[in-house]
Amino acid sequence: MALHIIQCPACQTSFNTSESILTSVDGMVRCGACLEVFNARDCSVSDAPRREDDGAADSVFVAPPPEPVKPRRVGPVPIELSLHLERSQVGVRLLWALAALLLTAMLTAQFLWHNRHTYSQQAGLRGLYEWVCRRRACDLPPFIDISAIDHRLLSVRSHPTEEGVLALNIIMRNTAPFPQPFPILILDFSTAD
Repeated sequence: MALHIIQCPACQTSFNTSESILTSVDGMVRCGACLEVFNARDCSVSDAPRREDDGAADSVFVAPPPEPVKPRRVGPVPIELSLHLERSQVGVRLLWALAALLLTAMLTAQFLWHNRHTYSQQAGLRGLYEWVCRRRACDLPPFIDISAIDHRLLSVRSHPTEEGVLALNIIMRNTAPFPQPFPILILDFSTAD
């Protein structure tokens, strides 16, 4: 079988190849040195075929191969991202953001108004509720802080003039910085027996 000498057009490396290989790949080969793909039939160096039995079949290189290409270290490539929005897109996004913010504020206001009897008893929100009620002419339940009502000197004894009646004395004082109604007092008496 005849061997052909072909030369890579990119790196000028010469190779031996057989006719059967060229036929099986339609003449398209890849250079083993630089990895260039080319048509070997167009890049033949000698038209005089050599025989395989002359010892050249051991190596595909006819000429010494070029020095291997040393890999280059490439640093990170900066990626440039840019957002190109048209004016109309920016306006639409801004409108959506404002609408979402407005709807969130309205939902929060509805929740606070619906639960005003509970949240108006918190000192941090009481001023806001009073401000809104002055403008809407609504009534708020009185501000109550039972823990601010101090009680002292509880005494229970028999009534001095009525028989079978007990007299109860207690001193209650509002220590809160606001006026508030006194709580409803429920007494439960039981015998020691």
